[in-house]
Amino acid sequence: MDLITTKIRRAFPEKMADLLRFSGRLAVEMGYTAFAVGGFIRDLLLGVQNLDVDMVIEGNAIEYAKRLSKELCGVYVYHKRFGTATVFIPSLGRIDIAMTRTEIYERPAALPTVRLGPIENDLYRRDFTINAMAFSLDRRHFGELLDPFNGRKDLKEGIIRALHDLSFVDDPTRIFRAVRFEQRFDFRIEPHTENLIKKAVGLKMVDRTQKQRIREELISILSEDRPLKAVRRLSELNELRFIDPDLKLKNSTVSLFNSADEALAWYDNTHISRRHALECWLIYLAVLIDDLSPAKIKKICGDFVFKKADAAKLVSYKKNEKRISAVLSKKGKLKPSQVYEHLEGFPYEVMIMFMAKTRSQTARRRIMSYITKYAHVKLDLRGDDLKKAGMEPGPHFKEIIRRTLHAKLDGRVKTKNEELGFAVKTRRYHNGNKAGTHRKRDEGYNFGDNQRGDKGSPDRLRHGNEGRGDA
Repeated sequence: MDLITTKIRRAFPEKMADLLRFSGRLAVEMGYTAFAVGGFIRDLLLGVQNLDVDMVIEGNAIEYAKRLSKELCGVYVYHKRFGTATVFIPSLGRIDIAMTRTEIYERPAALPTVRLGPIENDLYRRDFTINAMAFSLDRRHFGELLDPFNGRKDLKEGIIRALHDLSFVDDPTRIFRAVRFEQRFDFRIEPHTENLIKKAVGLKMVDRTQKQRIREELISILSEDRPLKAVRRLSELNELRFIDPDLKLKNSTVSLFNSADEALAWYDNTHISRRHALECWLIYLAVLIDDLSPAKIKKICGDFVFKKADAAKLVSYKKNEKRISAVLSKKGKLKPSQVYEHLEGFPYEVMIMFMAKTRSQTARRRIMSYITKYAHVKLDLRGDDLKKAGMEPGPHFKEIIRRTLHAKLDGRVKTKNEELGFAVKTRRYHNGNKAGTHRKRDEGYNFGDNQRGDKGSPDRLRHGNEGRGDA
């Protein structure tokens, strides 16, 4: 046992420390015992602030979570698939709550059978020693560290160590987590653990794992800051083949990762990033599989059951990248409306991919101009204004509006009256004509006007890790 209450006081706001103590008192009141566990303890000992608490209960975790939410006026969410719950506390953060568990693997790479067990068993089921620590929330023992596998020592020495020799056979997704933690903290996978990984790779244990679980681990790796290091490590361990047997980490892929970093750094410094958050992992995935054909990319998206919108972005980038680069790289003047016509409708992630891939500074500048200027130009003119001007509603409205917007982009009209005058003039030449045909972007994947993936968040989005262990 080890007291770490001093670290708790230093690491957390006073309200968070009070919350932890209250959580422990409530558990005792209900006849349970509560522990903070896993990545939360790891980050506390590393001095990394983490206000998302992982908690386990020796008792009925769901009833406890409901009561805690009620007492703190929080928001309770039950995760039926995992038998866990989350309580969101206003102005403080979230608490993920599960019962202390014993896991039994009926066969290699299968999901385990879960049963109620003591805290010692719960720690043993975890992936690495640095994630197999807990501290008591009980008032009498508050802050006492449970560290049966010397995880604190491995933290100090910067080591990733598996708990037992069948760790990667029981759960091959731990291979990806080992690499992720190694690169995130600049640690090293100790030799015996690395040999266990190589044996599991040789046995093709990843191939026996549900692809959806592998997908989540891949997303987590690509959601890390500068994920190239982790991708290199996976390549060293021969574990990129799980995506596609022909996938290799070439020098050109490394260069593209670096270009993507630059494009994302530029985007982060624009005013647009505060309004339109990006799925950065998706951009890095596009980089990683850039050498594969559109057909293979479609197959990967289907095999790993990516969301339809994410799959659409990957395929759209692959099918349109060469054409967009060629047309935007042309020397000579391109009107803003022409740049708009080529890029309008593409999600922001796809445009950042275009920026990263093109070697043309001209194309890059034009994409930047679209993102920061042209994409947000709006008309003051509305359809009702056209009706009041005596125009009959119909498909031609859309074409008139489109041409008027182009005129505004090119600086030919500025005020609403000028917009209306231009629209009326346009009608004389196009009255009754059908709306112009828009080019077809993709076969099988189409984007509507609101398909850019905007989330309205001030930060670039990172994929959550609900149900995937210690983040």
